[in-house]
Amino acid sequence: MWIGNIWYMMDRLIEIFRRFSMTIIWSVGIVISAAILIGGYNSNDNLMIGFGAGCLFFTWVLAKLVNWIFGN
Repeated sequence: MWIGNIWYMMDRLIEIFRRFSMTIIWSVGIVISAAILIGGYNSNDNLMIGFGAGCLFFTWVLAKLVNWIFGN
């Protein structure tokens, strides 16, 4: 009986870690992308704007990867 409880606790711990990592990934990714995009718009630099959009896309890909690894 206690082995099933351990598996349940491990599943809960993995789910908490997944949610925490998703929060960190999205928070950091959006802040960095926004800073690069705003800097690119202020300096009229199309390369910087593209890099900011690429960072946002990379954040999305990383979030999908974490969801795939943790099975959700």
